[in-house]
Amino acid sequence: MLLDIVKTFSSLSYETTSLPNLPDNKSFTLNLSLYGTDSSISPVIDLDRMGVILTSNRLNNPVDDWITDNRVNTLKQDPNSFVYATEPITLKEGSSSIKILLEGHINVSSDLRALYAISNDPNEELVYQLFPGHTNLTQTGQIIDPAKNNGLPSKFIPKTDKIAYLSEDLVWHDYEWNIDDLPTFKYFSIKLVGTGTNQAQPPRVKNLRVLALA
Repeated sequence: MLLDIVKTFSSLSYETTSLPNLPDNKSFTLNLSLYGTDSSISPVIDLDRMGVILTSNRLNNPVDDWITDNRVNTLKQDPNSFVYATEPITLKEGSSSIKILLEGHINVSSDLRALYAISNDPNEELVYQLFPGHTNLTQTGQIIDPAKNNGLPSKFIPKTDKIAYLSEDLVWHDYEWNIDDLPTFKYFSIKLVGTGTNQAQPPRVKNLRVLALA
């Protein structure tokens, strides 16, 4: 037995004008499949005491041009909702390159970019710069034009078109970002920015590792 529950979560005028393709113009539809092994006993749902808790991922896609939009170089002015930045990391010895390694699930509707900030003064405000991205690297890993860094991974990996809601549905790939020949630094931070057009399918990240190399 299949039970359809249709619920209103928005105004009647909005549903009538903006949701013409949804069942009964309602903003929420739930399908319940009820099963039983005893034909004399039917499953029962108390519709008067039902409750639905809705959640949403913090995900948007506000940046049209990552190369020219300098809001992404900051934390306070960054317009993206999905932002992860490390606290400044102190090194014992100076370094000149940074590598980020992680496992990620990135859907065709989403993206994941990385930035770095370096300094030799712990009190200096960090300014983030985009990693080169595979579209701005030669086959041997050299940056084509530093002014066109875009924060994409260093190697092209096709995105998955699989719709994943459960952990076992996620498709994981190894992603890597590299930047070499930087001015020597003793303090650094990295920032990951996730974007997308479907809040139900945000980028997923696990096993994050960050290396500062001499």
